[in-house]
Amino acid sequence: MKNIVLLLFSFLMVSCSVENELPDELKNKKWVDVCQFKSNFYKRCGEFDRSVITTANTIQVDLMELTTFEVSRVEKTDEGYRIYTLNPDSEENSENKWHYNFKWIDKARGISYWEYSTAEGKKEEGFSFVTIDDELIGKITLADPPCEACFEKKECDSINGQKTKNAFLDSIENSKIDDSWYKEYYVWLESYEVSYNYNYLIRIAKDSSYIQERYVKDLLVPYQKADTLFLYHKKSVLIDDYTKDKTKPEVKIVRIKDQYYIQSQLFDLENSISNKPTKYGFLVDEIN
Repeated sequence: MKNIVLLLFSFLMVSCSVENELPDELKNKKWVDVCQFKSNFYKRCGEFDRSVITTANTIQVDLMELTTFEVSRVEKTDEGYRIYTLNPDSEENSENKWHYNFKWIDKARGISYWEYSTAEGKKEEGFSFVTIDDELIGKITLADPPCEACFEKKECDSINGQKTKNAFLDSIENSKIDDSWYKEYYVWLESYEVSYNYNYLIRIAKDSSYIQERYVKDLLVPYQKADTLFLYHKKSVLIDDYTKDKTKPEVKIVRIKDQYYIQSQLFDLENSISNKPTKYGFLVDEIN
């Protein structure tokens, strides 16, 4: 009987000593945030480095700010562990109303899920983390996440369109054009408004090319095809980017013998500019 009592007492002591201690497979680790998209895992989205750092008796998480919580008790579940923590702002040293459910996703690769659960059992996505054991990061390869894993489809369409545009500009940026194109072209256009004319300058030079008219100045990338120079939009300098269709040249210069003609997306023939172009565009008024 004495041995049974001692055995029971020893069991209770061990139970009490570990009830607020994380299991060995969780403690003294850094669990780094990763991105899960569909059934694959990637590097995290963006630069914000979220993580869960554990010791034997504490977890450190980023809930709007980096906070360390003492573990009050740990319960084993079918999927992993339920971890309760103490409220650091409570004078009574009471438990937080929320808790973390730790679940293994891929134990062999060190990938897990820290699910933030409210007192009502509701999961809070903003405070929940898919993580990987920091010690195992070097042993597996995580690719950069696809755009759709981090942004809405509309934003991704815009980003992918910009990448396509940039790739095209990169491919033509160093293409050669004849030296005969390096000039300043002036086009004077009449307006429907009284006493207001448009005076466009298109400058083609080795260091930079642009179109300018009062508060408009757009940097351009030239690309020559026979006797036509296509100038693609690169950047708006003075005002926000407004070019409607960036897949088409913003300006086109056509050379017919010794005369030059200008076409441009900027020329609003319906609402602003009253004079009409020829079949090749507006005849250049002055060249320097």
